[in-house]
Amino acid sequence: MKRTAPIFLLLLLASSWQYCFSFDFDKALSDEVYPFVISEPPPPVGSTYKDPVFGSDIVRITNIRKGNPHTKAKGVVNEYARFDPLNADGSLAIFHGTNGYWFLYDMKTLEYKKAILGQGRLEPRWDKTDPNVLFYISDKRFYKYNVKNKKKTLLYNVKKEYPEASWITTQGEGSGSEDRKYWAFMDVKYSNMKKEKTFLDWIVFDAET
Repeated sequence: MKRTAPIFLLLLLASSWQYCFSFDFDKALSDEVYPFVISEPPPPVGSTYKDPVFGSDIVRITNIRKGNPHTKAKGVVNEYARFDPLNADGSLAIFHGTNGYWFLYDMKTLEYKKAILGQGRLEPRWDKTDPNVLFYISDKRFYKYNVKNKKKTLLYNVKKEYPEASWITTQGEGSGSEDRKYWAFMDVKYSNMKKEKTFLDWIVFDAET
């Protein structure tokens, strides 16, 4: 485990920055507003309705009121657009409830299975090969979790090297390497008295050693 950002990460950031400045965004942008149209009333789970603006087929895959005991949740969302909620073989999906809990759904039957992990911003990410395994953050700790047998394995605790740390995070933006071997985190200290966060360090973690 290394505590500083590796050279390849800095080179990647530099190349991305250069690409942003060289790309002609005017060709990709439009002043026209396309409102998102929701079918009213919503169709049954598994049914499709047509988006009147682009003509796309939209399939309803969840119903928070069907089978889910968390009645305070008004709905579920994908945590962030850049992360795939589907597992390695597409049989399961994880969604974030509006009440803060994480819900597991069966994508073959489109049925609610159970609430997992707990409540909060845990940043869960599926393993790329094992459909039952995901990784997540809980404050100062980084875990591997099997949704089938409920086995939780602690992979890293930042407190061993940074006793003053309050949590590790990717700020909801990051993920592991393609093979899920390497993970990069921000190490953050929070002051309750000052109500402010202080960045401590970058952490690059090898999940296989």
